[in-house]
Formats: sequence, C-alpha cells, structure tokens
Amino acid sequence: MFRLIKRALKVNWKEMLPLLHQMHKESGRGYIDLFKDMYTLFKEEGYTWLNYPTFGFHLHRDKEYRRSFLSEYNDNEILREQCVDPASEDLLEDKGIFNKFFKDLIGREAIDLRWDTFEDFEKIIREQEVLFLKTPFDHGGHNMERVATKDIKDVKALYERLMKSGGYTIEEGVKQHPKMYQLAPNSINTVRTGTNIDAQGNVHVVYMVLRCSASDKFMDNASLGGIWTILDEEGTIVNPMFSNLPTMKIYEKHPVTGFPFVGFQVPFIPELKELVTEAALRVPGCRCVGWDIAISEDGPVIIEGNSLPSVELYQVYTQMKDGRGKVKMMEETLSVKLR
Repeated sequence: MFRLIKRALKVNWKEMLPLLHQMHKESGRGYIDLFKDMYTLFKEEGYTWLNYPTFGFHLHRDKEYRRSFLSEYNDNEILREQCVDPASEDLLEDKGIFNKFFKDLIGREAIDLRWDTFEDFEKIIREQEVLFLKTPFDHGGHNMERVATKDIKDVKALYERLMKSGGYTIEEGVKQHPKMYQLAPNSINTVRTGTNIDAQGNVHVVYMVLRCSASDKFMDNASLGGIWTILDEEGTIVNPMFSNLPTMKIYEKHPVTGFPFVGFQVPFIPELKELVTEAALRVPGCRCVGWDIAISEDGPVIIEGNSLPSVELYQVYTQMKDGRGKVKMMEETLSVKLR
C-alpha cells in the first residue's frame, strides 16, 4: 500500500518531508491529515505534492478556493488535448530546432552538434567568451553547463565528450542588461511570460514571472533553488520573491547581495510583450506557451518556449491579487472549459 501511495503521489520524500513539517506548523493540522488530503487531491484533481503548499491548500480547505487553481496533471492534460498540436509541441521542446525556427528572435549564436560540424564548434568557441551547453530535450536547467571558452584546453576532447552523449545544443551566452544583474549577479535572470491564444486567434499575454538565482549559481530555475515573483502589468516587482524548496520562503531581499526586490522595474517590458506575441503567432498550434525571456543590453530575447508550462510559477497563493488561482483567466483567454 505504501509503495502504491508513493508512486501515485510521485513523491520525492527527501524534498517533501520538510514541506510537510512546515505545513503542519503553519496550519496546526496533523501529519496524517495533511498527507491524506494531499493524496486525495492528487487522485481526484491532479494536484501534486508541490502544488499543494504552493497554492496554500494546507491553510485553505474550501473547495471553491482550491478549484480556482490549475492542477499540474489533470488541467494540463485537458489543455494538452484542446490547445496543443503535437508538431508545434515538438518544435518547442527540441532546443536545436527551436533555435533554428526562432533564429531572428533569440538574439545569440547557436549551433547543434546533431547536424553542425566540428568546424562550426571550433568557430563558436573562437568567437564567443561564454557558451551554454545544453542537452536538446531536458528542462529545468538539468544537464546544462556554462563554459568560459578561455578555459577550454582541448576542443577536440570536449567535442567528442558531447557527441558521445548524443549531441548538444551550443549557445552563446546572453549579455544581460546591467540592471538585471542587480537581482542576482551570476545568473541570467529571466522573465517567464505566458501567452494564450483564444478561439478567435487573439494573443493574450497572461502573466510575467521574474526569476533569479538565490545563491551564486548561474541558473534561475525554481527546481534548482531559484526564486520568483509575479510582475505587474508594467513589469514591476510588487510582491517579495518566493521559493518552495526545500521549504516555502519569502525573500524581501536577495539572500546573498541584500538587494531589495520590491519596486524593481524590469526594462523593455513593452518590447517583451511584442516579442512573445510575435513568437506565439508563429506557433498557433500551441495555444498555451511559457516563454523564457532574457533582457539583453539591446532588448528582450527568447531563451526557450515551454508548451504547457508549470502551473506553480504563476499561482503562488501569497501573490494572488484576488486570493484565487488562475483557472478563470485561463478559461477566458484559451476559450476552454476547465470547471
């Protein structure tokens, strides 16, 4: 029975137990009560163990409140069936193909060792100071390396290592806008921007979520310890940063640099909205996309696009203006019925 429950919840016990303890302290509810509730919501509604605390379900048991939040599994599956064409999804999910298709919007040089040559590899190393080495299909910053080209001692050996792994996508490092380095000096601090296309073909920019590293790491991904907050329409931070691993925390200031977050204004927001609108119209078969946007010295550039992005980034319960999740907003801007 225990094995079945573990499999059903897809629990990472090492990560889940600190959160369970925190939820117990915040809510006054028993551990068994919390766990049973988490299991029931997963089984019946598709909310994951990480959705549960991020949406404040340990504090709010009201059914109407809970069903206002999109679930990671059930609701995303409905959106996949109604809003995602497999061919468009494949284009977004393969980093090498994505970079070729959106070449004029990514703002950087990129090659892919599955079809580009060793000479192309040598050339990008000669011409760039920093490169990002990425496996084509991984997400969340996993299996990604940041390399200073001056530190590469044996180009051929590096090439052979990457080829043995099945081929990598190689990208020039984005030269970030100086203001964005204030947030976290070692990471490219991206804006996850959601676009939805309704039944009439209109593009809606439905959320902007600013992410940064909480340490000296170069990655801002939430799954790797990054922190995030929802921006207002003008691209201003109005709520402190948030993280849900290893426990839920609120960050008024950066934990390393002490930089105060609230009031920070992301540059080039009108241009960012124009960029993602143009990108969305190029893949109308995928009507729900989360674009990762970096703010370069010259304006916004696309890092990647995510079909059916995680529902947690834009539904942190402490950042909801009306105290409810985004089901209604998604229904209206995608012309779908979730409830």
